[in-house]
Amino acid sequence: MTYSDKLKDPRWQKKRLEILERDEWECTNCGDGKSTLHIHHQYYEKATDPWDYPDYCYTTLCEICHKEIADNKSYLDNLIARVGYAEIARIKGYVKALLMEDQLVDAKVGSIEEATGISDALGTNPRLVEIMASANGGVFRQSDYSYIVRNC
Repeated sequence: MTYSDKLKDPRWQKKRLEILERDEWECTNCGDGKSTLHIHHQYYEKATDPWDYPDYCYTTLCEICHKEIADNKSYLDNLIARVGYAEIARIKGYVKALLMEDQLVDAKVGSIEEATGISDALGTNPRLVEIMASANGGVFRQSDYSYIVRNC
């Protein structure tokens, strides 16, 4: 079944309506409720059907915002393709810190470069992030994040 066919599947149509209802039939980025609305997947995983993601993965976007996000992702892909491993790991750490702020999740720290990215986002020393993660089996916990935000 092609991806296009999957978007015609009743399971996707049901999920799409649920997300539109949740988002009150408005673009979650600009508030537009009059233009054509799209359900945007925040991320994709191989071998996962469009309707089989957790609800937080979906957001309602108008055509303009959907195109803008797609263009920005493409631009970032092109930039990332031009940097080395250390820079990618640092970016990954930075994004993990942003997710910690928004979603209250722990972050696995796989390298000093990831710790540096987390510390960039928090405005602290990468060594502090690395030490805190090492004390927890390589995981920088939400409580560590909160401590740094409050005290550093």
